[in-house]
Amino acid sequence: MGHVKALTIVLLALSLTVQCLAQPTFIPHEDPSKVKEVLNPVWLLTYYGNILSFMTSRDYASALNLINTMGLTYMPTNVKYVVERFNSLLATLIERLNRTEALLTQASALLNAHRLTEAKPKLEDASITLGGANITLIELEQASKELASRIGVFASPAESKVREAYDKLMDLMVRLKTLWLRYLELLRSLREETLELEALELKETRLKIWLSRAEAWVGETVEVYGVLTSGSAYLPGRMISILLGGSIASTAFTNGSGVFTANLKIPYMYVLTLTVKAVYSPQGEDDRIYKPCESEEIPVRILFNSVKLKVRHPSKAYPGKPFQIEGYALTEAGEPVYGLIVKASLAGAANSTLTGLDGYFKLNIQADHRLHIGAYNLTVESEPRGVYAPGLYVGPVEVVKANLKLTFSAPGVIVIPSNVRIEGEVSSELEIVGGITVTATLADSSDTTRLSDGSFNLSLSIPVSLMLSGVYTLTVRAEPEDPWNQAATYTVSALILNPVNAILSLTALIPIMLGVLKSAKTHKRIIEAFKAEESGIKSMPTPVKPIPILEGDWAPVLHCYLKALDAISKALKLDPESSETLREFLNRVKPMLKDLAIYFRELTVMAELALYSPIKPTLGDVERAEKLLDRLAGGLFLKAENWLTILLADLLIAAALIWFYPSTGDFRLNNPF
Repeated sequence: MGHVKALTIVLLALSLTVQCLAQPTFIPHEDPSKVKEVLNPVWLLTYYGNILSFMTSRDYASALNLINTMGLTYMPTNVKYVVERFNSLLATLIERLNRTEALLTQASALLNAHRLTEAKPKLEDASITLGGANITLIELEQASKELASRIGVFASPAESKVREAYDKLMDLMVRLKTLWLRYLELLRSLREETLELEALELKETRLKIWLSRAEAWVGETVEVYGVLTSGSAYLPGRMISILLGGSIASTAFTNGSGVFTANLKIPYMYVLTLTVKAVYSPQGEDDRIYKPCESEEIPVRILFNSVKLKVRHPSKAYPGKPFQIEGYALTEAGEPVYGLIVKASLAGAANSTLTGLDGYFKLNIQADHRLHIGAYNLTVESEPRGVYAPGLYVGPVEVVKANLKLTFSAPGVIVIPSNVRIEGEVSSELEIVGGITVTATLADSSDTTRLSDGSFNLSLSIPVSLMLSGVYTLTVRAEPEDPWNQAATYTVSALILNPVNAILSLTALIPIMLGVLKSAKTHKRIIEAFKAEESGIKSMPTPVKPIPILEGDWAPVLHCYLKALDAISKALKLDPESSETLREFLNRVKPMLKDLAIYFRELTVMAELALYSPIKPTLGDVERAEKLLDRLAGGLFLKAENWLTILLADLLIAAALIWFYPSTGDFRLNNPF
């Protein structure tokens, strides 16, 4: 048993060492600030052309939708401000043109009804809005030139697609100006019509109405009585429109005494009140004789029974799995309502049923199997029927997936070749489920089975190969067929030992150990060099200029540099050339020093200041030079000991793993998702 453990320690140590040496020294990446931002000018101009096409067709809603959609599109920083400004002007122009059209339409309808007093403010508002639209048009033309300049339109050839798209956009700008002129012409026409109507001396008219009752149930009829007069004269044979809630509900004609009668059926509108009003609009010859008029509004209280839905349902739902909803439909007095259609819906899924004699209803609804987990609203509503108003209930439902419980056992240490057996069980918090596919993967081996009773038995065959010994990940995944269970994945570590790989690893160990011994000898030479320096260095020739003696304020700094120079020369077997400057020697040894080069570089700079600068050093400069020398010397020492340290650390880790790593494991997991 001792021999097996010893062999295992060696194998694992070698595998860990090789894996450590194989790690990349850095991860390449791309600097985002250097990535060029590119915008297709043809696409942008064509997109704006589509917006202007909708505007010239007076489809302002579609144009505004395109602008809002562009707000979600990425724009390079060099054109972002110009595009945002252009979009803002377009949105303002759309709002003003749309409002102008609405005001002119309302004014025209009022003038047709000879309602001059109401039409005049509409025309004034339309004039102000249209003037604002003209200012926005001018700003938009200027912004279009700035945009074209930013995206390189004017620098493009005359026959290019960019110029073609820009020319089409300018044609649409001309059509947009033409649309504004049509609105202006319509405004002028309506103003002229207003003046003509004001010039006519029309006779005043008056309407008076009464109702047979002040309240009625939905579906019932209310009688309306009224009389139309002009001064002291009654107007017979005129048509009167009866409006209920702002819409024409009936018409009647006055008799010889100017009196009219109409029956109004209260619609199935479940509101508290509706208003009744009569309107007279002169027609034919009356158009040039009488003014239009309307009666005062009379409210009617609408009666109906409100319906309240008391609903019970689970707080959680599972995708693809039906759940039950039940409840009662009751009036405010608590009386059951029979025969109502009750519909329940959740994220697009719906079902309906009828209430019973006691108002009870029950139905099942199945959430879509593709539904994402999250919070949703369950809506239950009853359709109106006769005097019963619609009922509504809205409650929260959380769509979740059931957790799978995965339990299995597998060996913790595997010596290849081997046939790894994995046994376990899978169950759901909802029920014992079948139709679950379980897959186990280890290294390059995998096995899959389909469960029928919740238990599984898998076998992974790991043949002889050149794979490295070490810790590998064993993954077991349970994938249910039904959509309401959440897949479960569990990973554990398994130690794989490869005897075949041991021979190659031991062979590779020989040159490594030789390198360690060589580095140890180098370390010995460095120590001897430092001891020699401590005995005193009188002077040393510099590669640039001869330094006769070390004296003056910079002497301690130069002393540190000379020590570092001697240590590097002995460690790297590399001496400065007679014609080589301090900086040239630094550049030559920098690749060999690697991360230690930063310390020698700073010492070199301080030595150059000592030789050529009149500036006197501070106490901090001397202390800094000594620290740099210590770090450089310590780094050279660590490089010499690096291989031996790594090997010893790996051996200790391997020993700990072997002693405490279990030969088999029993792993249990409640799915964390």
